[in-house]
Amino acid sequence: MRIPGPLFLLIYTLFSGFVCYWLQKVCHGRKLPDFFEVNHYLFSHDPYKIAFLRRARKEVVRVAVVLLVDRGLLEIQDGKVKKAAGVEVALAHYPIEKAILADATTWEKPSDIENKFATRTVLNEYEDELRQERLIVDSDAGKRNLAALVLALVVTVGVAVWRIDYALSQGRHNIGFLIILAIIATIVLLGIYFTPKTLTAEGEATLKWLKQKFASLEKETSKKSTRQNQETVLLSSLFGVGILEYDFIKEIYPLPPPSPSSSSGNDSWISSSGSYSSGGCGGGGGGGGGGGGCGSGCGGCG
Repeated sequence: MRIPGPLFLLIYTLFSGFVCYWLQKVCHGRKLPDFFEVNHYLFSHDPYKIAFLRRARKEVVRVAVVLLVDRGLLEIQDGKVKKAAGVEVALAHYPIEKAILADATTWEKPSDIENKFATRTVLNEYEDELRQERLIVDSDAGKRNLAALVLALVVTVGVAVWRIDYALSQGRHNIGFLIILAIIATIVLLGIYFTPKTLTAEGEATLKWLKQKFASLEKETSKKSTRQNQETVLLSSLFGVGILEYDFIKEIYPLPPPSPSSSSGNDSWISSSGSYSSGGCGGGGGGGGGGGGCGSGCGGCG
């Protein structure tokens, strides 16, 4: 049965939209288990794991460096840090703090410390532990999502190519709208796949629970507090070091140039509490961007 061009475009729009929705579900649609309970023990002995859960490796190093500087265990000079003279690694409380002190024996940019051996080793341990707890996605999810993307592209583009070939064989050349729809569908599918969201549903639920539980303490935190207890580390890891508002933060973590759409002097980058990103749907994860707008528009074809 010959399908008129406008009707086929409508069908293709709906079809490509369904494929986008399917890929969204594969990449980001994993639901929270019915009987999920936050593992309090995981963070009770090392709150820095919360910083990793929130914004990954760089945030762990950022929080640790700021707190070590505040305690006088790290010195600052020209935006670089170094272990203070006479300071022993044993003075640090947590593994990541010990690792940073061990790596910062010479003047180092905080952004470079992340790749030093001791610090990188501890960060790898944090990542492995969070992955074992299914709070961040594993490598298998990336392979599964890539396979789903390939299948979605083959089906979506394949149908369009088949219809274009049919139209040309009938001597019709009004295939522009179909090509546009296929391009839009491809862009949306790639956008879904590369959406930077790597927390699992359990990870998102854990982060949300922690923020709700300690929201009242965030407001009570002293701006100039030098208390270096577990509560300080926990709140800084959960809400960002911006809640402390130390003057020296901008010296070691200078503000990026303001974008045209943002107001000047915005320090939200310091205390951002968004979920961390270290990959796209290729790494799996929960929630995320998606299937709207796939295959929009219509017109005549073949």
